[in-house]
Amino acid sequence: AILLTLFWIVAFDAGIFVAHYLQHKLPFLWAFHKVHHSAEVLTPVTVYRMHPVDDLLTGTMVGLLTGLVGGVFRFVYVGNVEQIFFLGLNAGLFLFYLVGYNLRHSHVWLPYPRALSHIFVSPAQHQIHHSNAARHYDKNLGFIFAIWDWMAGTLYVPKHKEELTFGLADNEHLEYSGVIRLYFLPIRKLTAHYRRARDIAP
Repeated sequence: AILLTLFWIVAFDAGIFVAHYLQHKLPFLWAFHKVHHSAEVLTPVTVYRMHPVDDLLTGTMVGLLTGLVGGVFRFVYVGNVEQIFFLGLNAGLFLFYLVGYNLRHSHVWLPYPRALSHIFVSPAQHQIHHSNAARHYDKNLGFIFAIWDWMAGTLYVPKHKEELTFGLADNEHLEYSGVIRLYFLPIRKLTAHYRRARDIAP
């Protein structure tokens, strides 16, 4: 049960990282992920400022990897092996939510010691992820564990408190105002982009 709990949380986090990495690296997916990064102010509810395409991709990746872990454990162990839950959540995930999750999308600067910041993503590291400064682009993509960023070369550990400005570069975030625009602007922009590409194709 302890092993399943640990492997599940690692698979869960790896799924989020892979989805997030793709959202930043593939232009098609970035068009939808911009909705989340268009927030100029970070509050605990900013986490819900997501396009459904983002949620679909993340849920699919998490489901595949955690399902794989669950399948392996059910194959290896005879009988039903359950995770350790606390209030209905994986115990590791509950601990993460308790310790610093709600400060990730806030102006409360909470860094971890440098060595620990190479293992876990601190709230300060996630705030840097939302910065629109060029040096912070595509950094700190991890959710719980920073080891994925460390391996992918996307880890940014601040040495001191940094002044951050949130939103998109070149004031593009100003276009993402209102719920209707948040849902449909990415689709409109992608459609226009591919029409232009088709028109100039030889």
